[in-house]
Amino acid sequence: MEDSVAYQSIVSEGERKGLTKGLLEEARAILLQLGLRKFKTIDDDARLYIEALTDLERLEQLTYRVLAANNWSELLDDDQ
Repeated sequence: MEDSVAYQSIVSEGERKGLTKGLLEEARAILLQLGLRKFKTIDDDARLYIEALTDLERLEQLTYRVLAANNWSELLDDDQ
């Protein structure tokens, strides 16, 4: 059974989904940590918004923008 194409496909899909989920969780955590370090606090709206993001590329862009932003609103302004 483990040699079947269907089985291998299911396993591969599960691994891909697990990897993507892990990358998203890590990207969110990094963004929240960097923002908290820079802005000193985080409001619930910003935290909830970031925790709901599912676009890995967008999370990466926001992580870079932390360097230039002065607060959470400015960081997330064009997203919300």
